[in-house]
Amino acid sequence: MALHETRRSFFKKSAVAGTAGAAILANFGSGLQAAVNNTPQSSNPSALRITDLKCAYYRGHGTHLFVKIFTNQDIVGYGEGMDAVDGTYNLVQGMGRMLVRRNPLDVNRLFEDIRRRGFFGGAQSGIYVAVMTAIDHALWDLAGKALGLPIYRLLGGKFRDKIRIYCDTAHGSAEPSAMAAEAVKVKNMGYSAIKFDLDWARDPHKLDAYNMTASPGEVERMVNQVAATREA
Repeated sequence: MALHETRRSFFKKSAVAGTAGAAILANFGSGLQAAVNNTPQSSNPSALRITDLKCAYYRGHGTHLFVKIFTNQDIVGYGEGMDAVDGTYNLVQGMGRMLVRRNPLDVNRLFEDIRRRGFFGGAQSGIYVAVMTAIDHALWDLAGKALGLPIYRLLGGKFRDKIRIYCDTAHGSAEPSAMAAEAVKVKNMGYSAIKFDLDWARDPHKLDAYNMTASPGEVERMVNQVAATREA
């Protein structure tokens, strides 16, 4: 009887141990797998590839080009080009096709490849450079997101924790009183530096639209605007 009970106990314990062992094996490595699953794919930057580039234009104050670069890891880079970009859609798309299947972390190489494959083997200017600027901006945005670092770290680090900024306000066409009121408004917003565009291409006192010299009438307008602003 003791032998029989011993055998029964052995098989019972074996069954329990087997069940526990199966549970352990079933969960073995699950923590590692969970960690892998929870780790962003962007942690493997060597496999990062550009899949597409799209662009849009905003015609408000000047003309702005916005570039959006897509990747196989769902990281998206945004870039902007301002001025000299009107009518450049086909140019943007042509540059974008050069980027597909390339690693966006090779920012400088991609920039050079685009520049050298342009007109005259790299002697670029005007709209070509304006579009390259937007793409370069988007590539750096992608690099920072993929590596989890602010872009200033990738460019050599920061020099300061804060900077003084100015607020661009009234245009040269504004009346002196309006310019003064705008300056007070900006000061009350907390700005300590203000910018005005005193020159006005359509000033009725301008003697020659193609000559940038200022007539006495233009100078008087500017003096009155600045005087009113300083007094306010």
